[in-house]
Amino acid sequence: MGGITAAVIARDEERSIRRCLTSLLASGVDEVVLLDTGSADRTVPLAAGLAADRLRILRTTWRDSFAEARNEALAASRNPTVFFLDADEWLDPAEATRLVPEVCRVRDLGGYDALAPLIQEAGTGEICHGVTRIVLDAGAVSFRGLVHEYPAVRTGRARIGKLGLTVRHDGYSLGAATRARKVTRNAGLIGKELARTGGAARARYFALVDGLDQPGERDLAGLVGALRAAVDDPADPYPAAYYVRRGLIEAITHLIIVGDPAAALDLTRVLAEEGPAGDVDAAYLGTMVRVVTGEASDHLLREVIKARQDAAAVPRSTLCPDGRHLDALIAFLLAARGDRDRAARYRRATPPWTDSFFLASMMRTDGLRNAELSS
Repeated sequence: MGGITAAVIARDEERSIRRCLTSLLASGVDEVVLLDTGSADRTVPLAAGLAADRLRILRTTWRDSFAEARNEALAASRNPTVFFLDADEWLDPAEATRLVPEVCRVRDLGGYDALAPLIQEAGTGEICHGVTRIVLDAGAVSFRGLVHEYPAVRTGRARIGKLGLTVRHDGYSLGAATRARKVTRNAGLIGKELARTGGAARARYFALVDGLDQPGERDLAGLVGALRAAVDDPADPYPAAYYVRRGLIEAITHLIIVGDPAAALDLTRVLAEEGPAGDVDAAYLGTMVRVVTGEASDHLLREVIKARQDAAAVPRSTLCPDGRHLDALIAFLLAARGDRDRAARYRRATPPWTDSFFLASMMRTDGLRNAELSS
């Protein structure tokens, strides 16, 4: 089936480039390609200092398109399978050892054009799903989109599989200034992407999500409305309905955290109306609205347990088809009613869940307005 190339696209990444490349070289991939898009710092000399036979350093011009840069890396690869890692990402030693055999195992099963590993933010522990990092056949897949790019195939939608491998990321843990620069850069590219696609769902989704990170007032209702009216892009791996659902979840989460439970509850009703029967994500977020306003009743606990026991609805969850978000919420509600021993046993018996509300199934208090929350 051919070898594996690891590709890194970088610009002014002297802080983290050696960590990234070293972890890839330790993984046993056949080659590592660094595509530098115009660094003015020590990124290239630091990479060259690794003096690795399997490392190739290429230079190119940045053309305001992440898709173009990824496609250039695909064209430069000497192998059909390409694993992309951002310069502020890396593989822990155990995951580096698993990379090649895990990619080969899933590739040999067939049925996918690309794969998405888990990406864990080092600062918060939150895990991002669904970001494509592995192209299985560089000759059959290309990327589209100026920013938040996606894989496309010649006909139909690219088939994206999940890869049980965790990539670590710390690009958003470096302070407000670094995050602000990325948000500003992405906002400009998203604006161009909206104009280019005529309002495709993916572009409107990221206009909403990236907008939540921008300071000052924002027309959240307008962004949500625009997303719900978005057009479908038949080349995108995901249909418009997927982005609408993800966008509603992001907006509800944001409203809960900033302390606007009424608006959050309104959007939760929209999520439930547009979602599948017995929508467990709407149940989860609706319960979180009530939790942060001080309600943690036996009724809420019974409702969440009922949702968790719905064997047909849980696998349709966008947040977690395994229902781990519901497990974390059940443990919290058990503790809130005073049954801490039972809550602790329940946590130990279920896999941990991390999101904006929970860290390893323990309720966060940082970032939530109700400082009395504790589990």
